Amino acid sequence: MTTDAGHEGLSIKPGEDRLISALNTVIRVGIRALAILMTLVIFWGIGDVVWVIYQHMVEPPFLILMIADILDTFGAFLPYSLLLKFFLILFFT
Repeated sequence: MTTDAGHEGLSIKPGEDRLISALNTVIRVGIRALAILMTLVIFWGIGDVVWVIYQHMVEPPFLILMIADILDTFGAFLPYSLLLKFFLILFFT
C-alpha cells in the first residue's frame, strides 16, 4: 500500500518484526480478495437489475411499468447502488 505524510496504512517498515510483516501481507491479500468479490457482486447486481426490468417490460401490458413494477425495479437497484458506493468509499478514499 502507498504511504503519504499523514497515513501509513499497512506499510512495512524496515526492521519490523517478521510476524507483523506476515500478518500485514495476509491482511492485504484478504482486502484484495474482498475487492474482487465485491466487484463480482456489483456486476451480478447490474445483471439482476437488467433482468428485472426486462421481465417487467415483456409481460403484458408490453412496455408499460406499473407502480409495483417500478418498486420492484427500485428494490433490485438500491442494494447494488449502496454496495457500489461502499466499494468506492472503502477502496478509493
